[in-house]
Amino acid sequence: MIVVYVQCSTCHGSGCVAIRITSFYDSGRCPRCDGLGRQWAPGAPSYGCTVTLADRYPGEIVTLGTGQRAKILWHMPRKKPKQVPESTFVDLLEEFTDAETYKAVEYPSCVGVEVIVSRVAETSAHVRGDEGDPLQRRHGGALI
Repeated sequence: MIVVYVQCSTCHGSGCVAIRITSFYDSGRCPRCDGLGRQWAPGAPSYGCTVTLADRYPGEIVTLGTGQRAKILWHMPRKKPKQVPESTFVDLLEEFTDAETYKAVEYPSCVGVEVIVSRVAETSAHVRGDEGDPLQRRHGGALI
């Protein structure tokens, strides 16, 4: 498995660096990682993929650019038109059995993916096969 983030090579994960001011040293925020203590791993975040996690929908099974298979659970903030989510929660699948682990793992939405099982977004109206169901009756355009 390839990681998405690695320890910053300048501050070694501390988030601050020593700055020389004339005759003494002071500490300041690391300019390379902006004080986070981490940076993108080599090849990250796209890993050579053209599709990102932000482009896909919950329920799809994808192969992350890191090589792991995962099922997309949800986006944060929720995916809306003209809004790009910042992070995506995925369920990493077991390596050999593809069984779900039921543990939500947060990934940046800009990580590249390859689509395994595509899920078509449902745009059609509700199938009217259950007209007798009182909870599915429409009144004024909305469900009762």
